[in-house]
Amino acid sequence: MRKKYWRAAAAVLIAGSMTVAMAGCSGRAADIAQSVIGMDALQSRITGKDSSDSSSKTESADSKDVSTASGKDSSVSKAESADSGTKSVDSKAESTDSKAESTDSKAESTDSKTGSTASKTESTESGTDSKDDSKGSTESTESAESKGEKPKEKVVITGEGLDLAALLILDNTHLTAGYGAPYRDELNRPQETVNLQEQFGDEKCEFLHGTDQTIHLVFTAGYANSSTNAILDVLKEKGVKATFFLTGYSMEDNPEIVKRILEEGHTLGSHSYSHPTYGMDTYTVEQIIDDSMRAQKYIRDTYDYEMQYYSFPSGYFSERALETIKAMGYHVVFYSFAYNDYDEENMISPDEAIAQLYAQLHVGEICQLHATSPSSAAVLASFIEGARELGYTFENFE
Repeated sequence: MRKKYWRAAAAVLIAGSMTVAMAGCSGRAADIAQSVIGMDALQSRITGKDSSDSSSKTESADSKDVSTASGKDSSVSKAESADSGTKSVDSKAESTDSKAESTDSKAESTDSKTGSTASKTESTESGTDSKDDSKGSTESTESAESKGEKPKEKVVITGEGLDLAALLILDNTHLTAGYGAPYRDELNRPQETVNLQEQFGDEKCEFLHGTDQTIHLVFTAGYANSSTNAILDVLKEKGVKATFFLTGYSMEDNPEIVKRILEEGHTLGSHSYSHPTYGMDTYTVEQIIDDSMRAQKYIRDTYDYEMQYYSFPSGYFSERALETIKAMGYHVVFYSFAYNDYDEENMISPDEAIAQLYAQLHVGEICQLHATSPSSAAVLASFIEGARELGYTFENFE
């Protein structure tokens, strides 16, 4: 993480001015950040050890290198497009000359024209994409292209053919993705989340997403969707795509929301069907499979959509439950940031919400908010704008 961004973020929070200006709140964000989130400890990390500074500078340089490389890739792409156009013109000229010579050269001319047309089409499509896409809506695509990543192929999720005996012998100890905010590493990542990523994370399970300045927004809805439309309005305005994890019965009760999520290009993921209060690890392997497939079949049959991502209810899981979901073909997404924004009877204030969002920014962040939270919906636009000013981009899993 860039050192200058942390200093900027800390100064903003301590002064309290950024919260007032961006969130329109009461200006208590700095006090809340210091008393609730531990801003003194954060500021100490920002202004303290030489080793942290050195690490931060190295990461900053790496980040710049990646950015430069991405820019070069873009330039190369443009150059190739231009070369393609030039070859197209040359091809046409050769085609014209060859018409007077022989029938065989006419055939070559036809092939040359076909290649020219394809080349022109590719060049035009590239230019159109460049013009039409806004900054926010292209962040994820540009990042994926610069990293050489390809879109993931759709996997048909099924509960068939699993080795139940192998799953049954796995540890079923109750685990949680929750974390203690005061314990954070030099990149401001929750140390507990880092440990979980090292222990359980792989290509099909993430608690963090990489080490660059990206934020993946995920919204979960178990029992209600009262703020989902307001959240979707903000995401549309800011050009950000997100992943929405809904329970099966929430999907059935809110078809207009499911339809809007899909129509506006967001990702729909499974949050189980029934959202067991004490976690999926309280279910047998067979129950986990049946519960997940019930939600999947409903979406498949109703919307012709195959959910590829899964979020464990309440962040509770076990090795057995995790491996069962992965064996079905899901990509499991946890989170590296979350706060108590789901209880409508004890809702966090906008002041505290924006303070926590800024104070806990970190590289590779998977930011979980709840679709039932009016506070999260109220500060979402300000958070997106502020994070972008600090050098972050917003990407989506799909």
